[in-house]
Formats: sequence, C-alpha cells, structure tokens
Amino acid sequence: IDSSGRGRPGSPINGTASSPNARVGFRSGSFEGVDDYVELSQFSELAGQAFSVGLWFNSRQDTPAGLISTYDPAGSYFSLELNSDGTLAATGQVAFVVNDGVSGVRSAVSPLANLNNGAWHHVVGVRGQGYIHLYVDGARVASTRIGAAYGTLTPAAPRVGRMGTSTNGNFAGFVDE
Repeated sequence: IDSSGRGRPGSPINGTASSPNARVGFRSGSFEGVDDYVELSQFSELAGQAFSVGLWFNSRQDTPAGLISTYDPAGSYFSLELNSDGTLAATGQVAFVVNDGVSGVRSAVSPLANLNNGAWHHVVGVRGQGYIHLYVDGARVASTRIGAAYGTLTPAAPRVGRMGTSTNGNFAGFVDE
C-alpha cells in the first residue's frame, strides 16, 4: 500500500485485497465494508503540531466510515471520514477530524454532499498553525480554527478502511495512495 519510499508498508487484515481498479499506478486496496482494513506503522509525526494525511478513494457507501484513522475512544486521534461530519452521519460528505483528548473533537467538513458517487476523489487533511483544513480534489473546502494551544496527538498506527480501533465504521470501496 506504500510506494512512497518512506517505509510505511501496510498489513492487510481480514482479507483486504488488491484491485486493478486504481487511480494512481496499477493497484488499489479493495475493501468490502465488513471487517477488513489495512494497519500502517505508527506515525511519530503526530507528536508534533503540524501534519497532513491524504489518499484517493472511490465508493458508493452511504454509512459513516473511516478512510484513514487513528480513532481511539480513550485517547487522542485523527480521522478522515466518509459520510460523516465528525460526530454524526452526513451522507456523501467527508470530514477531517482531530481530538487531542483534552479540548475535544474538532472537524473540518466538506460542504460537498456527493462524494460517495462511485468516482475517484482525493482528500487531504492538514493540521498546522492553529487550524485544520480539508482539501477535496485539490481545492480547500473547509477550515476550522483549533487554536495554537490545542494539544498534540498521541503517535498511533493508522488504519485504512476502518474507524481506528473501533469495530464500526468499516469502509466499502477502493483506496489508493
């Protein structure tokens, strides 16, 4: 799942498959939306204040799902989510969500409501300089001020195709890097 050269290969869990339906290169990850996902190695960059995370996805799913997430109900996390506004279902929308475990959940939510249309979309979440930003298909679509004092996130192993450590929020569709 990683061709970046940064040494972050993923471990497929519960039958995650490779598919020729790719946006970049020759293969993508195929997720059935029941229990499969890919676990990546821990991101130490989360211990800092600034980071970005992004991917390509293609889905017709209409229930909330994690695209890439370190969600942990007992701690801090980040999450790129489909069909969610960070707390509630929001069909066709994507959200970049952070929680420092102290100040609470903050979300940048796309106003676009048709991103589960079966086409490829590129999403990027950025945290830096007291803000979180969400980019969809190359355009910044949402920004939320979190403040300079907003805490750091605990380094964690992101899961692609699942809402972090939760057994809910599995993704159905394709993911490419």
